[in-house]
Amino acid sequence: MARGEILKPSPQRIMGLSVAAAAIIIPLILMIWNLAIGGLLLMLGSYVAYRAFIFSRQNDWANVNEAELSKLERHKAQQSKTILVQLVDDYGRDLSPNKVQQLMDEAQARAGPRDAVIGVRYKIPKKP
Repeated sequence: MARGEILKPSPQRIMGLSVAAAAIIIPLILMIWNLAIGGLLLMLGSYVAYRAFIFSRQNDWANVNEAELSKLERHKAQQSKTILVQLVDDYGRDLSPNKVQQLMDEAQARAGPRDAVIGVRYKIPKKP
């Protein structure tokens, strides 16, 4: 993308912002005729606008080109990670120093050059 080039908003962003604007403007107009109904619809419309705004801010992967996706994947691959090593057993008792050293060495072997390996003294939940 050339410098100074204006990004076109995605259809998802346009639709989300349009729904958010309509969810606020319509109840405001209805408040002219009936204050109670307009106020109630304004509260409901503010929630709808909030959700529509969140929807409009999400990434629309259908409109992202391959160059941007590969750039994102490279960026994620270059990020450092924190690897936690559990230094206690399932009951909270400390492991033996030999076992701790073995676990730390295994984690360091799996870690990349930017990764940090940290020993923690609490139970780490298993990933599903």
